[in-house]
Amino acid sequence: MIRYLEDNEKRRSEVLYREAFFEDKDEFVEYYYSYVTKNNKILVLEQEGDICSMLHLNPYQLSVNGHKVEAYYYVAVATREVFRHQGMMRKLLNHSLHDIHREGHPFAYLMPADKAIYEPFDFRIVYQQKQIEVPEVPELANEMLSQRFDVFTMRDDWYAERIKEEARICAGDPPSEIVPYIMMRITNVAKMLELLRCEKSMSVVLEVEDSIIEENNGKFLWEISESESRCKKIQNSAEGIQVTIADLTEFVFGKRNIRGLEDIRVLSRICINEAV
Repeated sequence: MIRYLEDNEKRRSEVLYREAFFEDKDEFVEYYYSYVTKNNKILVLEQEGDICSMLHLNPYQLSVNGHKVEAYYYVAVATREVFRHQGMMRKLLNHSLHDIHREGHPFAYLMPADKAIYEPFDFRIVYQQKQIEVPEVPELANEMLSQRFDVFTMRDDWYAERIKEEARICAGDPPSEIVPYIMMRITNVAKMLELLRCEKSMSVVLEVEDSIIEENNGKFLWEISESESRCKKIQNSAEGIQVTIADLTEFVFGKRNIRGLEDIRVLSRICINEAV
């Protein structure tokens, strides 16, 4: 059975977390379950009441082109060793992507242990994390980030408290030799494209192919200018620019060019540096 854990059940997933992420020290795991899981969603696949596989959807407020957007960060994606290679994680990822689309979130993102795991689900690398000095006061941090980035994680008091606690726990840990990447995936085509702007007014039909989220399949009429963007699904037979959801994701976040969309202002300046 696939379902989301109730708040009072979330600690049940800690056993699998510790099995899969055994390198995390006890203090960090306690921090994660005390702070981060307060408002996240944990999707699990159970058999006879035992959690066999799970993924965590951690919500963040992001600024995207000046718009406040809620997006889910996939974290703690894991399957018990005895149940691996049985397609359980594929079921959870597909289930969650459909849910995120229905909730109206434009995209989702994650930090992959191995990008090859997520490429079949149309996630693509769009950003490599960087060390950036940001003011501790949330308002000052948001103002600074808005001047430098198209996409960034917005700060508030709860965020500041969390990051401060995380920094305390991780103080003294040796720096990682691996610089993490962030992969993204468009989950709602219309909602995503409505966040973009263009150097000139234009109208274009996109014919999108998405093998997982059926609602993203088909033709979309996209009307965009310097001041607004509107996108809706259409049923007519007008020829459009054919694009896969993976290619569209890469285009939107500045990693691919698409002929006919050269005047679109893409979201290439990204700052997403959170670990969990």
